[in-house]
Amino acid sequence: MAQDLAGVPALHRWVLELASPGLLRMVQKTVNPQLGGSGASVKFGPEEGPLFFERYGWTPADVRSLLKTGARLKRLPFQFRLMALLPESKGKQGSRPWQAICLLKKQSAG
Repeated sequence: MAQDLAGVPALHRWVLELASPGLLRMVQKTVNPQLGGSGASVKFGPEEGPLFFERYGWTPADVRSLLKTGARLKRLPFQFRLMALLPESKGKQGSRPWQAICLLKKQSAG
């Protein structure tokens, strides 16, 4: 999809929700069984995080953690507010349960 979108000349930015491999494993254990025979399942959580999209012509312009944003807006239950106080890695999230909204910007030619 990222490659297809990069081929659309009029498209310069797009937004997506991205999970870490750690969160993906948690979701697969809890949500995928509930989806049952629907044919839908959660499958995408790249190890590289938002940098995964660079090979397809996209640069992460803004990445906002859902946990940190929820804490800033005072929209989290107590236990998640405590988790939001922990520092976040700027690199790969790996096994950490991490989720973010990512604004991707088309890389400039040249």
